[in-house]
Amino acid sequence: MKLPQKPQQVVNTTKKLLKDEEFKSHHRTSPKVFLRERKLTFSLVILLIMQKTMKSIQLLLNEVFGQLDLDTVTNSAFTPARSHLKHTAFIELNQKAIVAEYYPDGTYQRYRGFRLLAIDGSKLRLPDSREIQEVFGTIKTTNGKDNQIIGKPACGLASVCYEVLNKIVIDSQLGNARAYEVDLAVKHLPATQPQDLLLLDRGYASYQWLATCVQHQRHFVV
Repeated sequence: MKLPQKPQQVVNTTKKLLKDEEFKSHHRTSPKVFLRERKLTFSLVILLIMQKTMKSIQLLLNEVFGQLDLDTVTNSAFTPARSHLKHTAFIELNQKAIVAEYYPDGTYQRYRGFRLLAIDGSKLRLPDSREIQEVFGTIKTTNGKDNQIIGKPACGLASVCYEVLNKIVIDSQLGNARAYEVDLAVKHLPATQPQDLLLLDRGYASYQWLATCVQHQRHFVV
């Protein structure tokens, strides 16, 4: 059975949050930023980042400002504006505008009564700065022929809890490059519910994970 999608609720809640002064105050780096109504407003910076385009930043800016019938801004103006935005804004948007809107009325796809939540981790290449290396660590890269080390870029371990039938990210975590993926998976559990079925590959088949799932009364398949 194909159940109705809920894009309008998501759009309405997103608009409401982006206009909310409390939301803005929580997710900016300083109370002194995003005060004046400049071209790069708090909400527009968020929407630009959410485009996830493969185009150059300048081309994206030109297209978006063209659609808004405004003179465009430069990449050098967008970069500092983006740096004043906390990553927590996207976490709250996902939780309140998507997850909280999609599930409460019960009209979503299930498998034998369960939400199906797949959990997996993956290494990510991060912007290679000293500050990021200190927090997330590095991973050696080789040339693939004689295993000669050619670099040690900043990397992290991302873990995502993804609801596969309705295609929604329930929770995500980003840890140190050498973090244990089970430790990150455990951090997803507060976002899960008793009628969830957690799906994981054999890399998670540890006593720690199985015992933790039992302790939290969660169903799982590894």
